[in-house]
Amino acid sequence: MLLRYCRKFKTPEYKQKSLFEYLQQAYANHFPRDYEAHLETLVDACIEFDAPRLLRPLLEEARKNEYLKNEPEFAIIMMNVFYDVFRDLPGAISQGHQFLSRNRKTSVELKLLKLYLMKKTPEKARELHNKLKGAIDVGDWLRMEADILECEGKYQDAIDAIESIPDRRDFAERFTTELSFLELKMNAPDKALIRCKTFLEERSFAPCLSGQIINYEYAKQMDGGKIAKDRISSVADVTDDEMIKGVCHSMLGQDNQAIKVIKAEGEKRFSQIDGCLRWPVFSRQSKEISAIRDELLKAKRSLSDLSVS
Repeated sequence: MLLRYCRKFKTPEYKQKSLFEYLQQAYANHFPRDYEAHLETLVDACIEFDAPRLLRPLLEEARKNEYLKNEPEFAIIMMNVFYDVFRDLPGAISQGHQFLSRNRKTSVELKLLKLYLMKKTPEKARELHNKLKGAIDVGDWLRMEADILECEGKYQDAIDAIESIPDRRDFAERFTTELSFLELKMNAPDKALIRCKTFLEERSFAPCLSGQIINYEYAKQMDGGKIAKDRISSVADVTDDEMIKGVCHSMLGQDNQAIKVIKAEGEKRFSQIDGCLRWPVFSRQSKEISAIRDELLKAKRSLSDLSVS
């Protein structure tokens, strides 16, 4: 909760005391069952507030900890660090394989599947996906199927997979953004427009419904219409998500601000760049985003590259 507060107000301090003092105290005094949760929060704070001097010793100490060696949560932390901080997607995948060579854990397999999709190797993702059938909830399995089909460019098949999820509770709330995203990807803005409009009209176009509003307004634009700038501005005003703010800047024609946000967020978490390149709404900036990605990869890092001073 404290990290969320600091992230929202973009400050590493709370009541004139460093966020890291609070987190390190909690980490030092954790109960054993909370070890991984405290570590994950502390690592996330280091990434958010660019604190490599704290991140490096923290990870070096954790990697020597025998308790953590066989913990799937720690494997996932390291996979995230390799991808987001070191900008090393193959290294993140290797971390997952190293863990799975000793232990088979569904959570690590799911993370590895997602990394294969980010690497655009859906055939590798499908190998894992087939093994997970029956091991995870059928709804989760079908969502993974949809992600693989999206990666393969089979957008209608991905939509069909989501539509076949048997649990229909709150279906529109859970899947309108994802389904309209796929409709935009398959160049069917008319379908995305109808889907989002039906959903949003029943909810008074509440600005907190950022994904649905963005897809609705972008579908209008793709279909030859004009976006409601005041509506997009309202989304930007209420969201705490910097990348959503970047999307809003892009839709409002504020390209310099959009690129500034994308670069800043990508420097924190490299996976954000790859995520941006999937979004239809960033199609105008795809060249600039790809250039940012290339520049960040030139500065690819390892644990020993992180400063401790």
